[in-house]
Amino acid sequence: MRSRVWSLTDQVAASASNALVVLLMANTMQGSAFGAFAVTFSMISFLITLSRSAFAYPVSLASDSPKRLRLEYSHATSALLLGAPAIVAVMIGWALAARIELDLVALLVVASTPIVLVQDTLRYSAVAAKRPEVAALADGTWLVVVLIAITIAASGILSAAAAMALWLVGGFVSTAILALQLRPRLSLRSLPSWLTNSWQHRTAMSTGALVAGASIPVAGLAILRLAGPGVAGGLAGAGQLMAPTNVLVAYLSLTLLAEGEKRAAQEARRSSERVGIYAALATLAWGILLLLMPASVGALLLGEVWQEARAALPAIGIQYAIAVLAQTGTFELIRELQSRHVLTTSLAQAVSRLSLAVTVAAVTTSVALIAWGQAAAMAIWLSAVLIAQARSRR
Repeated sequence: MRSRVWSLTDQVAASASNALVVLLMANTMQGSAFGAFAVTFSMISFLITLSRSAFAYPVSLASDSPKRLRLEYSHATSALLLGAPAIVAVMIGWALAARIELDLVALLVVASTPIVLVQDTLRYSAVAAKRPEVAALADGTWLVVVLIAITIAASGILSAAAAMALWLVGGFVSTAILALQLRPRLSLRSLPSWLTNSWQHRTAMSTGALVAGASIPVAGLAILRLAGPGVAGGLAGAGQLMAPTNVLVAYLSLTLLAEGEKRAAQEARRSSERVGIYAALATLAWGILLLLMPASVGALLLGEVWQEARAALPAIGIQYAIAVLAQTGTFELIRELQSRHVLTTSLAQAVSRLSLAVTVAAVTTSVALIAWGQAAAMAIWLSAVLIAQARSRR
């Protein structure tokens, strides 16, 4: 129980710092500028998804062996550091493809990405190593830096670039805390053999994450171009208001994968299904609370973006609840090493998200209708996951 409390504390701090920095940027930027920032920042979420599938989730699955666990997170850290130039290049390429100006804010977002990925992998490593208090300390420190930035911004003297710079500093300090406590052994000599180990499973997982994760910013870009920055910013703002529910999904990935290794398959499945239903209900409850939020509070949180975000909230709340159920089912497939099914369900998620984003945004600029289209895409994904689960149990 103590370990779970620390794990939940860590995830709350991690999600809060990410959500608050976006809300901070929404209040320090104009609506159209924030829309462009949101599209750029969404690429970090995509890369986190990819990194977790390739590195963090295998770390969690190695939690039953301390020696194998340390080798896993040491190699994962080495791979991410070695790939830092490529990560930066991807971020710059995405910004250029989206026709987003590489101003100081955008460059700070780009520079922060390798740090974010290393930090995320190390905090999963800390939880898998039964040291969730270390992860909580690291993410708590990052959250404190963001809160300091919000306090300064309230006085009106903090620019958007300065806010992003403070967030970057917090990420660096957080990563340093984790590295000093876990002491990963950076080694390039054994990295090739590690990368080729279980390459089929790792490749399928990464490909699924690549396709599904890429569909998020690409769908955002399509909406930005077809419906305009105001609609894109509204959807991003509504998503950030729902961000606290991401705590549930990330917490499940922190705990279910590692704990599932210690349980019988049938018991682990029942536990996952039960927790997934509870998490989806909690997500719906949060969405209802947001709908009841006074307009003055919404405007305080999102500034000019609030009106568009408010129109999208009913659909976004349902979308997130369905996604929680689908993601919980996906964790079950990952734990059981059903990489082929993970890949096919990821493809279903990506195709449905992109096709509905383009189709709906091409015929209307209604933020509510576009949001309902994305909710329908999540329903298709959930259906695919349920079918995959049924087939894997035959």
